[in-house]
Amino acid sequence: MKADPIDELLRRADLAAGEPPVPDDLAGRVRRKARRRRLAAISAGAGVTVLLAAAVAVALWPPRPQTSRPTAQAPSAASHEEVLRLRAEITALRAEADSRAAVLNQVVARLRQQQDHLADLQRQLDRPDPLEQVRRQIDRTAYIMVYQADHSRGELGFVDSPEQTYRRVIELFPDSRWANVARERIAEMQSGKGDTL
Repeated sequence: MKADPIDELLRRADLAAGEPPVPDDLAGRVRRKARRRRLAAISAGAGVTVLLAAAVAVALWPPRPQTSRPTAQAPSAASHEEVLRLRAEITALRAEADSRAAVLNQVVARLRQQQDHLADLQRQLDRPDPLEQVRRQIDRTAYIMVYQADHSRGELGFVDSPEQTYRRVIELFPDSRWANVARERIAEMQSGKGDTL
């Protein structure tokens, strides 16, 4: 009898594939799974036991005595006066709360005004002082004049021009530190002229 071609093909594929891989710790995995199942069964049994015990305890517990609820009575004249008094008190409390809320709103508005004023003052403080800016510009101008005179002093043929610039610095900015530098430069130039004679 001839073998079925499909059976033959499957047999060859099984031979080619070889044995299926077996995990290294197969026995340990089986033991852990069995332990988890055993713990689950024990937990379920314990839970059922606790529920049964609770049901039995509730069933056997003595019932609480029935207390009768007070029946609604018709309002008396005293309770009507009490209601009127409470309404008047609530009205007075509302009026007091409204007046306190109005005072609080005024205080909050005043605080906002003060914060705005403080912010304006802070902005004014953050602006640079105009007088200080002018002083810096004057000092910078004197420095530039002295620098230009120093630069032209080193060039040939401009001996008189730097001295005039130094004198101009002394004339325009007499109290600045650059006026002192200009005085020193003039003294150096004059001592240099005397040495060459």
